[in-house]
Amino acid sequence: MLERGSNPESAPNTIALNRIRNAEPEISETNLLNGAKLISVVHPDAVQTSVGVIFDAGSRRENPGEHGQMHFFEHLPPGSFRITSGGTDLQRLSQARSWDSNIMVTKEMLSIALTGPDFDGEQMLSAVTAMLNPESDALKAIFDIEKTRIINEIIQRSCAQQEIRDALFSTLFMKDTGYDHPIGGTPQEVQGYTFEQVMEAGRRLLTPDNATFIVSGKPDFTGQVFKAFESASLPGSGPRPSGLPELRSNTTVDDLPQVNAAIAPPIPGLEVCAWLPGLNKGNSKEHLALEVATGLLSGHVSSELSHRQGVTYGAGAIPRQYPENGYVEIGFNTDPRNGPNIPALLAKTLEEFPATITPEKVAEYYSASRNYWYQNAQDITSFDVLAELARRPQSFVIPVSTKLEKLQEISAEDVRAAAEQFFNPEKLRLGYLGSPPALQAAGAVPNVTLPFA
Repeated sequence: MLERGSNPESAPNTIALNRIRNAEPEISETNLLNGAKLISVVHPDAVQTSVGVIFDAGSRRENPGEHGQMHFFEHLPPGSFRITSGGTDLQRLSQARSWDSNIMVTKEMLSIALTGPDFDGEQMLSAVTAMLNPESDALKAIFDIEKTRIINEIIQRSCAQQEIRDALFSTLFMKDTGYDHPIGGTPQEVQGYTFEQVMEAGRRLLTPDNATFIVSGKPDFTGQVFKAFESASLPGSGPRPSGLPELRSNTTVDDLPQVNAAIAPPIPGLEVCAWLPGLNKGNSKEHLALEVATGLLSGHVSSELSHRQGVTYGAGAIPRQYPENGYVEIGFNTDPRNGPNIPALLAKTLEEFPATITPEKVAEYYSASRNYWYQNAQDITSFDVLAELARRPQSFVIPVSTKLEKLQEISAEDVRAAAEQFFNPEKLRLGYLGSPPALQAAGAVPNVTLPFA
């Protein structure tokens, strides 16, 4: 167990969290696969999440940059590579022009590249084990998917060796889509490097000797990661505290009064999660109508929280999707800063659905989605790459351009039908999602029990 505030420079393969509200993180480590380590980092005020793998590439630029929105990582191992579950982290990195220490591959991209749509934590472990093999094609698959300018930028800034930096920065000629240049970078920057050279440079950086698994903050991999890592003795394991009701696989919104009573006053960092059966066909009209309805629902709750408590964090506007079982999750934070009765607010909001769905609200949602994707697409992922991915059999990515076109076809009645179908006590299930510090202090298991129970 590393002491609070341990200096990452003095401990190999460790990280330190950025100090938030002058509170120090707790860091512990456990040896795992192929000599790698599982690093668990918990923070009392963590409201974001990161679960992933760190690869120490053995190089470091002087004075690594900082960015105000990078909640967790004040330092990373020298030249580290990080695979994370947090898509929002990738978005933040696209804004963090001075941040020079990691390369991000989102959970969704990782699941496509390594395991296909039937993704779970144990498969992730197998996939990562495969990645640690220099002969594996997994790295190639990842880079084949993440052809983005931000990846190029992060690689450029994090690789001290000019040869490797230039090779990785030149990232992939998109032979499969007919493009003759990579996204980001100019012909002058990429001349002289082949796809194979880029892959070889990457493989030289990723070896079992420098791999570190991490779990930090509030695990949005939920039960998947914690099930996979049960044998690693994660901190926080233990019986659920007596103050919380046991959530069974048949726990529904009808149980909200019990849930609400059991967590008043709320446990800091705890979320009540609504799980609803989703649709695996990510580009179908029905799925997008459900996504719009979910976005309107969670956005309404977030708005209520903002007005009542003066905070902006409450619920994700876009549901997190678990393609292996078709479930969709909406998280509602019960942090005291957000008020003590979030489950009650959720119940009240559900009562209002779908009656409050109007053409105007659907149009507003479409406009917001359109603006978001267009503003961020150049930093996150290319329209063309997503469109190409959507044509591949194993892909469940919704291509941005196709998504925007289909959104225009969705009416308020479509959204209302989706809400009526899914937002009801028989369909909706409840779960917990909490940040480990709060739940660990209460003796709780720091992950939800649904729909994996």
